[in-house]
Amino acid sequence: MRIYKKILTGLAIALVAATGVILVYSHTNQQVKAGALDNVWGFAWSDLMGWVSFNNTSSGGGNSYGVNITDNGATGVFSGYAWSEHAGWITFNEADLGSCPTAPCRAWVDKSDGLVYGWGKILTTGDWVRLRGNGCNVSIDRNTGDFSGWAWGGETTGWLSFNAVNDSCPYPYKVQTSFKFNTKPTVSISSNPSLVNECTNPAYSFSWTFSDPDIGDTQSAYQVQVVKTSNATWVAGSGEFDETASSPSQTKEILLSPSPGLNQLGYNTAYQWRVRVWDSGGLASDWAYGNNFTTPLHIYPTPDFTWSPQVPFTNQTVQ
Repeated sequence: MRIYKKILTGLAIALVAATGVILVYSHTNQQVKAGALDNVWGFAWSDLMGWVSFNNTSSGGGNSYGVNITDNGATGVFSGYAWSEHAGWITFNEADLGSCPTAPCRAWVDKSDGLVYGWGKILTTGDWVRLRGNGCNVSIDRNTGDFSGWAWGGETTGWLSFNAVNDSCPYPYKVQTSFKFNTKPTVSISSNPSLVNECTNPAYSFSWTFSDPDIGDTQSAYQVQVVKTSNATWVAGSGEFDETASSPSQTKEILLSPSPGLNQLGYNTAYQWRVRVWDSGGLASDWAYGNNFTTPLHIYPTPDFTWSPQVPFTNQTVQ
């Protein structure tokens, strides 16, 4: 049978940190927001540990704490500290988890499904907090950022619930995050730049392919850079190109000119180029680099002529 403590608005609790610092902490019914560097907030509940706070920015003086999830490609890695009113600091810092029971010794969330893995550690007791496996099933809703499920902190700390929907607690609580589960897109180049409209408006056409593991994500913008092979900075000048555009297009034509300015290409010049894209969630890909190429030696002649007679007869010679 679980025992629950009533949340008292404005109740000040003097907490002693593992370092011996006294931290004054106020637990209220109001939602507590994480700081700019801590994107996890809210409260979990344990019958043995009591309330576990995942951030503190409005009280505690200089002793603010919090838990943060950092994007690491396909995963989000946890760091920082939570606070238990009875057990003290709970760390999610990878540097503190080196001797965990099962590697890898860190806490992380899979961005594709929201499942949370790994460990936390209670610094005052040395107990490990298991987040997945052996009955532990902590997860995060990728749409709402709400945590759910249970973690296990050992016999001295018991089960830790991350959401009131997990049990019959009459008081609402949950842990939440504003971490973005968006996975960054990729861009690939499958063909070399091609010369088009040689005789009228000569230009080079560049193309790429957008790809994103998140279902429904599309390209929202691109950046194309074309600079001389001698340019190591990728800062465009005359006869070079750099454009960032909000567009789903995956092709770009750049004009050739005998006297090129900025965002035009010149004749008889060796170039290098690259492209990156953004998805509909505003996340950018890495750069994709295309093959180097050299433009034609000179401008093509313009086809322009007349004939005589203007209205020839059958079998008449025309000049």
